[in-house]
Amino acid sequence: MVFLVSSKDVAKYAGVSQTTVSRVLNTPELVKPKTLKKVMEAIEQLNYVPNDIARSLVQQKTGIITLISGPLHNPFFVDTTTEIVNYANARGYKVNVYFGTEDNLATIYNSVLETKVDAIILSSIRYTDPLFYKLEKLEIPFIMFNRKHQENRHFVEIDNIEAGYLATNHLLTLGHTDLCWIGGPHE
Repeated sequence: MVFLVSSKDVAKYAGVSQTTVSRVLNTPELVKPKTLKKVMEAIEQLNYVPNDIARSLVQQKTGIITLISGPLHNPFFVDTTTEIVNYANARGYKVNVYFGTEDNLATIYNSVLETKVDAIILSSIRYTDPLFYKLEKLEIPFIMFNRKHQENRHFVEIDNIEAGYLATNHLLTLGHTDLCWIGGPHE
């Protein structure tokens, strides 16, 4: 049987209040050095590991962002996922990453909605996806990148019209006259 040590156990062992243990874990700079040392020694002796789930219940936030990225075979999603995770981690957030494909999006959406997170970033939402309305109803902060829903809200993407103009202008400047544009589905 595994015995999980709680912050109450640490407090009792160190001879301090549970609030002091919480302060040591969250704002150690506000704790007297002698008390900090006592609590840290108790944490070490008892092999205490803070419980993120318990902390999130108290604070009403998880410190977790979910990223639903596109498929790994596309280098764009590998690069953007890496950048998003690094950026969020540097700001103290953990990131749950899912790599979506047409085959597994519904399963991913269900998994994500069953888990409490502070926000969701999507790069795989469809243009008419009902998930958009569900997230708004649930009041989960979300943003889409490189994708846009028909509602035209909560998104960041490049200006495709300007990008098309720049690309075409570049090719014309190089002397090319026979141009062809191939686009993907609007979804």
